Amino acid sequence: MLRVFGLSYHHNDVELDGEELNVYEHSGLGTTLGDTGIGFAEYRATDRLSYGWQGRFVTAVDSLRTGVGTLDKPGYGVHDLYAQWSALSDDRLVINLDAEEPVRQAVPGSHQQRRFRKHSRL
Repeated sequence: MLRVFGLSYHHNDVELDGEELNVYEHSGLGTTLGDTGIGFAEYRATDRLSYGWQGRFVTAVDSLRTGVGTLDKPGYGVHDLYAQWSALSDDRLVINLDAEEPVRQAVPGSHQQRRFRKHSRL
């Protein structure tokens, strides 16, 4: 029946006074993120059943200078699979299934978090 596809890309370049933002010194203002690509596909099999995929992929940020040292933020990707079924024709009972899986199991979290590898003291 209905098929929907989409792609988006965002180049991130966040600086304050010529310095890249980080969560240690600029927690309330922002933080440096890797470039982000998002893709999705959805298929509506019937009026009552649809399923799809969404992927979010973020590039690595290398050698981010902070007050606690130089950090590397590894790139990562997350796949999200989902399905929705309207069990009753009047939408009084809708069942949703959702499964999210990181592409790399060693992903420490999104780039907004503070958990990254420290390389050296400044």
